[in-house]
Amino acid sequence: MAKKQKLTSEQVILVKNLYIKCLTWPAILAEYNRKYPHKPGTKRVAVENLRNAFRNRYDPSILEKRLPKKAIILGKTLQRIKKPAAEVWAAIEKIVGHPLDYHAVGRILRDSEEEVYISQGQIIVEPRKVNLNKGSFFISATIPSTEVETVRSDGTVVWKVNTNRPALRAMETWLGERGKPKRSPIFFPMRAHVGALVKQPHTYDAVIRKYRDVFATDVTLNNNLHLFDSQINPQQIQPLTGMNHIDYWAGSDVDPDPNKRMSLMIASPKQALLTVAQGKELHPRIMCSMGTMSVGSGLYRKERIGRIAEALHNDGAMIVDVDGDWFSTRPVQFSPKDGSFVDMKKRYHADGRITDERVRGITPGDIHLIEHSPLALDTTIDQINYFEPDDVFLQDLLTWITISHHVSKDSLARRMIRKQIGFLPDEVELAKSYMKMFRERTNKKTRLNVVSDSNHLGHLDKYLKEYRFIKDHANEDLAFDLYPAFSRGLNPTRMLIDSDKDLLACAIGGKYGKNDYNWLDKNKDVWIDRIQQNSHGHLGLQGARGSKNATYTSYGRANTGHTHNPFIFNGVYGAGTHHAIGHDEDVASPAFTDGQVRSWAHANIVQYTGGMRQLIFSVKGRWKL
Repeated sequence: MAKKQKLTSEQVILVKNLYIKCLTWPAILAEYNRKYPHKPGTKRVAVENLRNAFRNRYDPSILEKRLPKKAIILGKTLQRIKKPAAEVWAAIEKIVGHPLDYHAVGRILRDSEEEVYISQGQIIVEPRKVNLNKGSFFISATIPSTEVETVRSDGTVVWKVNTNRPALRAMETWLGERGKPKRSPIFFPMRAHVGALVKQPHTYDAVIRKYRDVFATDVTLNNNLHLFDSQINPQQIQPLTGMNHIDYWAGSDVDPDPNKRMSLMIASPKQALLTVAQGKELHPRIMCSMGTMSVGSGLYRKERIGRIAEALHNDGAMIVDVDGDWFSTRPVQFSPKDGSFVDMKKRYHADGRITDERVRGITPGDIHLIEHSPLALDTTIDQINYFEPDDVFLQDLLTWITISHHVSKDSLARRMIRKQIGFLPDEVELAKSYMKMFRERTNKKTRLNVVSDSNHLGHLDKYLKEYRFIKDHANEDLAFDLYPAFSRGLNPTRMLIDSDKDLLACAIGGKYGKNDYNWLDKNKDVWIDRIQQNSHGHLGLQGARGSKNATYTSYGRANTGHTHNPFIFNGVYGAGTHHAIGHDEDVASPAFTDGQVRSWAHANIVQYTGGMRQLIFSVKGRWKL
């Protein structure tokens, strides 16, 4: 026998995977059946026991104590099994450089495992706080890998890898961008997707080993954001279910803030996001999952739950900007073609290039002009001018609060509205002035689209349809002038805003006036890269009450508004609001929300070429480093 030599890390990885391949090879069962034809009922149990023991610990002495004798004999005869398993064993011996027996392989695996592999036992770290006062984190999950695909006759190993290697290189391009605050990656482990991976030791693709120092399962970034691995099944359709029960308190363990809970981010191959209220004055908590650096295609079982999981799998990550106790989180998705991704209108490529990216559209949170927060509106205008999108899709552009059924039976709210705004004619003039200001301050090349089928724009339709103006003497003159146009099927909101002539003349002519806004037809779809833009989200199937699931069922992928609670639900993104909310600035909240606890937030949806999207939050007007 040749002199024993110390194996390199790469050689040990090859030996380990080839040997596991031997143990799972169908020829093993055939050989056992040939050697022990009189005990066919025990062959599968013996082989499964052998597999389990090797998966948990590569110690031959343990094997001999715990496994049936015939299973040990079967293991020792592996090198004598005919093709194809014999080729695998020959490949192992070729790597090592001399013949091996069963116990020798066990010693190699036992002695080398800890220094080579990133195992789940090693990457689980104590809870820690990352000391980065100002910078950005690229956060993604990864799953066990390093499975042998096949072994050629010459001993060459063909690997089956599930790490998105182009995306990993694109991430390195992002990390190395010059002129930016410090950037760091964080990788979270998570369970494997299928039995073939679960039955292997918890090891990770060799290409990601150099990042073992940034593997983590429990991380506190600042007093407002905590990240952890919740050990959920990757096939779980909604990974955030029940996460609102988990509390991490702001401050320190010694001196926690009794009134403030932290936002949470968990490891999952799906990107999901929602906001959770925490009182009347504090900003809501953000709950989100990060997506994965592991490719989902072909990793799930071809059964119902596996097919659903593959359809919802997100190759992507969350980018978190941190500055003291301020943070902002936004998702990125990896291109299926080359692994590149887009962040803040720049595309990061695997070959090191950074290119400008075209922004196809922005869907701001519900605008609600007149009731809007000036700071929130200024922030959105800033974003539109920064991203320079082709289109902006405006949800709930107006409120029509002076005739809204939300306050029709609230005498105190109506009195306050009339003091602050006046009546419907006054609201129309205010709306026109704000819309003019919005157009003048935004990029002139950007087309401003009004989502006509927004529920607050529909308040005027309902007011006219129900003849409520008959008893509303302060507004009846304008309503009577408007009704002929409405009765002919024209959009009453557009008539009030666009018409620069007599409303009756416009109704007779059946035409709108000229305006700088494009009013979308409520009965038409508007798709950009297979994502629906012309859906507010307040209506469900057959006119029922709207919901995230109804929107997803109807369109698959869509950008919506309505709820004022930013969210990511499967392929549906929901924007926030521009309402003045108490935890952002000292401006009065809408009258109909007086005393309520809300999970509203300021957040806009940015969509790039190819359907990549980011949900960008702003807190007190700040949305980027």
